[in-house]
Parts: sequence; C-alpha cells; structure tokens
Amino acid sequence: MAPTRTALLVATDRYDDTGLRRLTAPAADAEALRRVLSDPEIAGFDVRLLVNEPHHVVGRAVADLYRGRGRNDLTLLYFTGHGVKDDSGRLYLALPPLYRLSHGGKAVYARDDAHRDALLASEFKGKKPEISRFKGLGEMMPQQLKETTMDPAKRTLARVTLPRAEETVAELVEALMGRKPELRFRFIQENAEFAAADIDV
Repeated sequence: MAPTRTALLVATDRYDDTGLRRLTAPAADAEALRRVLSDPEIAGFDVRLLVNEPHHVVGRAVADLYRGRGRNDLTLLYFTGHGVKDDSGRLYLALPPLYRLSHGGKAVYARDDAHRDALLASEFKGKKPEISRFKGLGEMMPQQLKETTMDPAKRTLARVTLPRAEETVAELVEALMGRKPELRFRFIQENAEFAAADIDV
C-alpha cells in the first residue's frame, strides 16, 4: 500500500474567556495552509480543517488522524490560536497532564511517567491509587481540562522555540514534511526524548 499524506488543521479565534480577545488570523491562516497542502502539485495532502470546534470534536479528529497509520505515512497536525506570552514576548503553550492518580477523596495529576512515579512514592506511598492515562484532550472532562490546563496557578507551560537560521528552518520543514520518510525517521530517532516501551501504536 502506498504511503498516505494526511493533515489536520485546527484554528480557534473565538473564546468564552473574556480575557482572550477574538483573533483575526487563525481561520484565514489555516484556510490558506489547507489550499497549499491539498494542492497535488505542491504537497498532495488529504486535509481536514476544523475552525472553532469544541475540544471533544478536536480530540476525536486528532485520534482519527493517527489511527491506523503505517510507518511511512506522513501526518501533519497544525494548531493556530492563542498562546501565552511573557513580558519578554516569549511564547508558551499549556500542556495537559498525562495521568490522573486518585485514592479515596484525593486526586492529583502527573505530567509524565517520572512525575507519576514521584507522586506514587510521595503522595500515595504505601497505597494503591487508581491511575488513569489520558490519550488526548478528548478524554478529559471539561472541569478536568479547566483545572489542569487553563488554571494559571496549576498549569504546566512549555516554551516554544524555533531555530533562528532560515536554512535550519528550511531543513526542518523538508525533513518533516518532504517526500523522504527516511529523513522523518532520522529526525524522530534523534529527537524522541520521551520515547518509551509503553508508547501507544
């Protein structure tokens, strides 16, 4: 079977939070990208575009994007919307937790395997808590998403950085979106810090 090229573009420019102003660019940017990616002369992707959809719809679409893919298939997930900038203009994205640990009336969230293990050794020492693993935002209840990812006092932020040299960015785009799967494979091997035996395939 020939490798597939599938893209999911997610754009959000309307928010219930009055502190986040309405954006003008995301929907237009995503539509422009859809046209480029779907053009068979340029990239030839099968593209799905979601604009201002609720998180459960986006979660299902992300799951569908990766379901049943082979090692040579190329998938692209693109999100445009609000990030959080600090006073120096650095951009951050909020990261949802990977695990929820609960025992009795106590529930805590862990961002990764190491954090889960640390919580088991401290908060739940000598106990056998129930451990839930989230495979995506679509599996979280709205209240869980709010308290873990939206609450500034509790959320985990990841700083977004890009190489400064144009040549480096061009090489990255070619490696990740070009027609040579061996370049993507090499990139994943060199950069998959979080790879572990329990990765879902």
